[in-house]
Amino acid sequence: MRHEPRRAIAIAPLYDAMMHVARLMGDAAEAADWDTLAAARDCAKLLTSRIDEAHDGAPMPADLRARRYAVLRDVLRQDARVREAITPTPAVLRTALRTGRA
Repeated sequence: MRHEPRRAIAIAPLYDAMMHVARLMGDAAEAADWDTLAAARDCAKLLTSRIDEAHDGAPMPADLRARRYAVLRDVLRQDARVREAITPTPAVLRTALRTGRA
């Protein structure tokens, strides 16, 4: 079926964009740039729906599957950065209070 190569080409840039947006979210959260974080979150939602549309349930080639998992790992790392910036741990709070960094 000729559909497989076209899908692989179309979905790969979406994964790259998702990785970029996830990193933008992490950077924005750490900088307390809430407007950028909100805009990036909206973009991530759109990308997620586009990725879902592009992936029709057919088996993925191994290289694209590996790329997908790399993106998922990076998105999870960036999500942890966002969560840490939004709800810091007691140790981070103590450091912020001690140094005056808000």
